[in-house]
Amino acid sequence: YLLSLSYVPLRVLAAIVGVIPVLGGIISFVLLIYQIYQAGLSMQVSHGLEGGRAQLAAFIPWVIGLLLFCVCIFATVALGLAIAAPFIGNLSNP
Repeated sequence: YLLSLSYVPLRVLAAIVGVIPVLGGIISFVLLIYQIYQAGLSMQVSHGLEGGRAQLAAFIPWVIGLLLFCVCIFATVALGLAIAAPFIGNLSNP
């Protein structure tokens, strides 16, 4: 319940502001960060955690997800270069 009190209005606002081309994306990102902060506050209240521990519990999954995304992008690029390397070498020698 506590999480939905902050989640719904912030996501609606992010969807409305997201229509603006560049500024909308920036504002939506800021609202996402604020929503994660609000999730930490709701965990602090509902589970009786200390402030820092609750914020870590909210932010760590996002950080791990970002790191896994970067690893996947790196692996995809490395695999693509490994597959394309023989063909790129043949293009320079007609």
